[in-house]
Amino acid sequence: LRAYRDGAGWAIGFGINHPGIHEGDTITFDQAFADFKAAHRERARILRAWIKVPLKQHEFDALCDFIYNDGNVNARRVIRLLNAASVSDALDVLMRSNKDSPTLGDGLKRRREFERQLFETGQYGDLSTIKVWRSGNPRDRKNPPEIYKIKTEDFS
Repeated sequence: LRAYRDGAGWAIGFGINHPGIHEGDTITFDQAFADFKAAHRERARILRAWIKVPLKQHEFDALCDFIYNDGNVNARRVIRLLNAASVSDALDVLMRSNKDSPTLGDGLKRRREFERQLFETGQYGDLSTIKVWRSGNPRDRKNPPEIYKIKTEDFS
């Protein structure tokens, strides 16, 4: 999988970004998936440390996805509001956290909508497949995505 532009910087795999990623970098699918799982485990650990109110599993999952994708700044605001029992205000902050990027805004808006729906309803939707763009660019019309079928062992 190739590195791709992610806002002001570069990301690789399933949204992993840090200053060491550059244009032209590549990663195997297996390494990308391993990095993704490790990053999600770390976000779950952070969330467990910050949250002080009981959450249902789907609420926890929605917040983990949000923290994975958005980072810690807005996540801290969302968690503070949840801990203060201001669920509606917390979800409003979550919905405004789409980085207002003209190139990524629509995709991030859909992500925020999914996270809110998951938090409020517990409806995960179809999570049996994911699209993988080996070119690193979901807008690459010459190289359509491959469809990867999720297996139980992917999460062991």
